[in-house]
Amino acid sequence: MPHTTCVLLESVVEYSGSPLHVSASDVVLAKNCDPNELLVYCEKGRWERVLSRVEHLLKTRTSDLRESEAQFRGLFEILPDILVIYDFQGTIQCINAAGARQLQYSPDDLVGKPLAMLYPATESIEIRSSWPACFSPDGHWSEAILLGRDGSQVCTEKTVRPVRFGGKPHMLLIARDLSGRKQMEADKAKLEQQLRQVQKMEAIGRLASGVAHDMNNIMTAILSHASLLKSRSEPEDGAWTVGNVIEKAVRRGRELTSQLLGFARQGKHHHVPVDLHDVIREVVHLLERTMGKTIAFQMEFNAGQPWIEGDPNQMFQVFMNLSVNACDAMGTSGELRFATSNETVSDMQASHVPGLYPGDYVVVRVTDSGEGIPAEVQGKIFEPFFSTKESGKGSGMGLAMVYGIVKNHRGYIGVTSTFGAGTTMKVYLPASSQVPSKPLVSQKSAPSKGTGHILVVDDEREVAEATSAVLKYLGYQVAVVLNGKEAIEYCQDARNQVDIVVLDMVMPDMPGPECFAHLKQWIPDIKVILCTGYDRNHAVQELLNQGVVAFLQKPYEIDQIAKVCVELSQPTGQCPDHVSSLSS
Repeated sequence: MPHTTCVLLESVVEYSGSPLHVSASDVVLAKNCDPNELLVYCEKGRWERVLSRVEHLLKTRTSDLRESEAQFRGLFEILPDILVIYDFQGTIQCINAAGARQLQYSPDDLVGKPLAMLYPATESIEIRSSWPACFSPDGHWSEAILLGRDGSQVCTEKTVRPVRFGGKPHMLLIARDLSGRKQMEADKAKLEQQLRQVQKMEAIGRLASGVAHDMNNIMTAILSHASLLKSRSEPEDGAWTVGNVIEKAVRRGRELTSQLLGFARQGKHHHVPVDLHDVIREVVHLLERTMGKTIAFQMEFNAGQPWIEGDPNQMFQVFMNLSVNACDAMGTSGELRFATSNETVSDMQASHVPGLYPGDYVVVRVTDSGEGIPAEVQGKIFEPFFSTKESGKGSGMGLAMVYGIVKNHRGYIGVTSTFGAGTTMKVYLPASSQVPSKPLVSQKSAPSKGTGHILVVDDEREVAEATSAVLKYLGYQVAVVLNGKEAIEYCQDARNQVDIVVLDMVMPDMPGPECFAHLKQWIPDIKVILCTGYDRNHAVQELLNQGVVAFLQKPYEIDQIAKVCVELSQPTGQCPDHVSSLSS
């Protein structure tokens, strides 16, 4: 609005030769005008100036308000949470587009609708009591279920705050989708459960290993005396029959402890290239002859390099046990399929599967068409002595042994099963580029008696005495000591002649490896036969590499120890290459 200016003129005069110009907004009064009239026009001008300033301020404030509203709208729409503004009657006044999408709506679908439609019927009452509580300055977050358009439930974490909208007080519901967090928590819980299972299996493995070791020591004494009983009797004698029965019982016990050691990962007898395709073919060939024609066997060999480093006999045990379990699950008919592939496990994949490590693997899937494994049982199938079979139809050690062997080969085994739809066992074994060579057939010599001086070192008196009795029967002169220190003192005595030392691996005061190191230092060419209730493992192999000439696993039979001692007592004083590979 233009300002009004009062101009007093006595007459129109010429100024610099031109007339005085007056704008249209100016009021021209004569010099002798009424003073009241002048005051009126001055007051009017003052109010006009005030009104002009108010209009300018209003324009500025309106511009700021529009900018603030644009910022609010931008933030309102850019936030990924569900944002709902509703009035005291629970009517939705505004909802952000991102929130509407999460509920499978568009904003226009919800504006003007009751907020209760987003809640389950049992929870809609909650929104009526939210307004008084929302004035708490702290506020609080709580979990709530919101409903999508299709009735699906969205788990959220929500809070309610007061807000002004359209110049009036309203409520703002902020709801944050917890689906991702819930999934992460579920994955974490699953990984923790898997880790606990792995740790439990490790603990059980150590226990099984110790039990097997002690049992093998006990059975060594039993088997040695049973063999002596048979050797000193004729087959038609009652004593021979008794010895034979005891021998058979011990052999059955030895098979059980062998399975325990396999589960406990205490045994990898050999470390050679193995072709898994050849192993599977051998398993299938044997099963086809024993299972009849009611079960169909399928082999899908997709692995271009099916080679691993390990023990071929134990690999045969793995797939034979998996196959027998699968055939038992299928009953009289079904299909058993073996499929192989080469796969690379990434760091990301390995991080989600405890026990599986990054690297290149040969993967073998053994799939049956049986009834499957119930979910509550799947976590227990690799535990020793766990079995769903009837009493007397299984020891519960088959899958436990499989688990131990696979772990001992630095592999992983997992199970996928749907009850009523079959089971797939997936075995990961580290791949190797070494192609297996054809195995050589070893020549076995018949055991016989021999001569020489043998020192038996074993902390188990019954085992030491049983071994001594066997060796004396075979014609050797035998001395017995019960610990490593006594063995060193005995060998250092010049009066004692020692041709061979039968040394126990595990002793309390001085373990076998330490005793061997002292004996080797004192007598560099000493011949040591290592014995242990454990299976042949890396520690045994290391001692063989250091100079131990042979290894016998307890409980050994009379012909085994006889063969080794005869070979070592040859006049040449040289140990044949094949002696160190002897084991039960």
